[in-house]
Amino acid sequence: MIGPRLKQLLFVVFALFALLAVNSVYLVSVTVAGVQYQNWFYLNMFVAHLTLGLAIIGPAVVFGLIHVRNARGRRNRRAIRVGYALFGATLALLASGLVLMRVDLF
Repeated sequence: MIGPRLKQLLFVVFALFALLAVNSVYLVSVTVAGVQYQNWFYLNMFVAHLTLGLAIIGPAVVFGLIHVRNARGRRNRRAIRVGYALFGATLALLASGLVLMRVDLF
């Protein structure tokens, strides 16, 4: 069971993931279409993708940690294991996005 405050955070996470997914579909379609379509708008969408990706890290991790803490003592062990696996996959997805960012520090 998710409380009302945690449900609001879940909706924020879902909304950010949905925006990121739509943005990803656009970026992939333009990339497949060819270099001639990679214009100023495409670059802005790429920056938006990076921004959305960074913005989702906090809410997703906070929701996952709070939800794991709340669900830890439940009797349905299979659901708990699946929840741990889903949270691990989410962390792996977010970590891979951070690793793929090219940051030139020097």
